[in-house]
Amino acid sequence: MLTESSWPQPHENVRGVDRTRDDLLSLEGPAVRRRAVILTIAYQLWQATLRGAHTEQGRAAYDRMDNPRMGDLVAELGTARRPRCETQDEKNSMVEGFGIFLGEREEWTCSHEEWRADVERSRQEGETYTLEDRATVKAMYVQYGPAAQDVCRWVNCSVMALPTGMLYHTVDQNP
Repeated sequence: MLTESSWPQPHENVRGVDRTRDDLLSLEGPAVRRRAVILTIAYQLWQATLRGAHTEQGRAAYDRMDNPRMGDLVAELGTARRPRCETQDEKNSMVEGFGIFLGEREEWTCSHEEWRADVERSRQEGETYTLEDRATVKAMYVQYGPAAQDVCRWVNCSVMALPTGMLYHTVDQNP
């Protein structure tokens, strides 16, 4: 039987860690410009692995980049394609689309409060929704900044692991 607790809510029990020891995820000017350079290089490498995927080494490199694991440095592919920012929204996307991969999971598309409000609005308009009508989505979480709360939720996206090796993180913070 489907219940509200069948799936987690967005951001429920997802936590980053304090990463102020290094400036990899700094949100200051020089670090943001460095992200753009890293994203450009990473995207070019990802494209090269696509072209070389017919070889054993190329396939292995592509598979590793295409299947990030918790603790990997990652970039959201749409962000990596366009690291130059013309608008504030693009800058936010570039910042939030680069960071430490916290994991992915199936979860409700919206919070319980938002769902209840939608159900009530629909009821007033003559529609009846039940929990079986509620949608879920595959969400990915990325810590994009140095503070533990600098966590972004991505849906309908793909992320690639940058070939840096695993960065420190703890298993208990896996979504």
